[in-house]
Amino acid sequence: MALLDDFLAADTVHVDVLDIDVLESPSIATVGILPLGRRREQVPCIPKRRGTADVTLTVMGLNIALRGAVMGVDRSGRPLVRWSVDDTTPRPFRSATIRRLRGQVTVALSSLIVRTDLTTCDGAAAEFDVHVELVPTDDQPEAISPLPNELRVALNFPISDGLFGVAGLTADTGAATPPATAFPQPTSISMHRLCIASPRITPSVTGQLWLDTPVARSHGTSVGVVTALAVEQNRLLRADVRALVRGASSIFFEVFLPADTVGTVRVTGYTNDSSQSRHVDIVVGDVSGLGCGGVVEGELYEPLRVGCEAYDCGWTGLNDLADIVGHSGGLAMRHLTSRGVLDPVGRVLGPDAVLTAIDDNGRVAGALDAGNGKVVGLLYGPRKPGGLATLDLLPGVWLSALSRSGVAAGTRIDGGRLFAVRWSDGVVEELGKGWAFSAALAVDDAGQVAGMYSPDGETPARGFRMGSEGIEDLGDLPGSLLSVAVNNAGAVAVTVLIDDCAQPFLLLPGGGRVDVAAPEGSTSAAFTGLNDSGTAVGTAWGSAGPIPFRFALEQGSQDLNALLSGDGKEEVRIETALAINNVGQIVVSGTEKGESTYFLLNPTSIPTPQVPIP
Repeated sequence: MALLDDFLAADTVHVDVLDIDVLESPSIATVGILPLGRRREQVPCIPKRRGTADVTLTVMGLNIALRGAVMGVDRSGRPLVRWSVDDTTPRPFRSATIRRLRGQVTVALSSLIVRTDLTTCDGAAAEFDVHVELVPTDDQPEAISPLPNELRVALNFPISDGLFGVAGLTADTGAATPPATAFPQPTSISMHRLCIASPRITPSVTGQLWLDTPVARSHGTSVGVVTALAVEQNRLLRADVRALVRGASSIFFEVFLPADTVGTVRVTGYTNDSSQSRHVDIVVGDVSGLGCGGVVEGELYEPLRVGCEAYDCGWTGLNDLADIVGHSGGLAMRHLTSRGVLDPVGRVLGPDAVLTAIDDNGRVAGALDAGNGKVVGLLYGPRKPGGLATLDLLPGVWLSALSRSGVAAGTRIDGGRLFAVRWSDGVVEELGKGWAFSAALAVDDAGQVAGMYSPDGETPARGFRMGSEGIEDLGDLPGSLLSVAVNNAGAVAVTVLIDDCAQPFLLLPGGGRVDVAAPEGSTSAAFTGLNDSGTAVGTAWGSAGPIPFRFALEQGSQDLNALLSGDGKEEVRIETALAINNVGQIVVSGTEKGESTYFLLNPTSIPTPQVPIP
């Protein structure tokens, strides 16, 4: 119980104010010397004996030595301390004499947001940042005798007797200034989406405030302040700190945006000193061409190894926090790089689980092999940050994509026939029932699904997408469709089979098609991902072997091997590009010093995520 250990090791406890309740005022000629009722008194700090729970409370100039005993924990798991006294030693108090001082208070200890307006206790070797809260009698565990929370002081006045008592310890407490550990200061902000490609998809944007030192216990439960200002509208948007893991060097936050936000939004973050703030600008709904554009220009990548056991290694999905999913060591694996965790979810889901996608809350989609050619779709993980893990099973369905809004896309397998399906809030919707076969391969954050179909089973596969007016055909393509990827701007990246060769194309949101020139030296190429900035990734093949590439309208096709940065890049060889997120990070496979492995290509312009290497 670290909180209690720290409390016992401290020399002082900080308390902001005390409520004093005058129960029966001494009087002179029926006139009360002290006003009845509660009054508040400042108590900047309470000395205590190091190694014990004993404290000395000073109220109205009266020193009260309280003996402390640890009673256990309350219903919320907070350590309970009972402070009690029964002192019959006569002593002067103002113009009276104290006859007896007795009573008790039971308090709960919990950590608190740091305050900087309290003064340091003189001579304190160790100070403790704690919230001391009076525990109501009816909330105390049965093991604690239900004595009243009060301290009574019996006085002998020259004219009459009187009583006053401590009614409670209330309000805030906090650490002295300066705190035991210097506040961490931000070095940068990274957004988990550098742009929002469509104004119809603006519920929130997540990010991280990166710090120069880790967060310590003495900094309290929250050290970050994040604001978002829409520059063009000059209005402040609500920003919440979503989570903070103590000891971490970054703070996760979420900015909530009104649905009509269009233009530039500046996100600013700082800790205890606003002059040390950092900011980043994101673009909302100002799209052109394939998306936000301009994000990857001149970008280099640092290859971060995210290996797994080679005999069955395979990463298949990537979210905007650089978390990935796949298979390793005989089990489905969730690689939460943003939290430094390798999570073998296959121990829960079973050895036959296959994962295909992961959202920013850590929820994963995929399927279970049920044998005899049967599959069961699965959605596993929290529905929201901090939520309990859930498991949804969809018999006969293979799930292939998952959106930030929690909508999944996949394919139902029924009697050898394939039907595209869309899953949302526990309901499976079958699409294109009149087609001979169909498959849903992608879904955007508005929950609109895209995929392929054949109307009669004889003609080459065509593409479809759900739009505002229902299911739309993607138009005539020069061959049979092989793959589909979409972004939130309405762009579609497709791969088409033409004369036994794969050829990638980009379909513009407003209509029209971009013929993508494959990297030099290749004769066939296929797309595997498309992000909101309009950058697509894929792999090409030629006589010299595979060539991983990225494509953007401004730069064309570029070999990812030519864009590596950092020490040891000469020992890294990338072979295939598997996925890209909206930050611009790319999951690839390749070799390092001749050994097969996987990498996360991290743009050099953003902080390096905390990636454990198996």
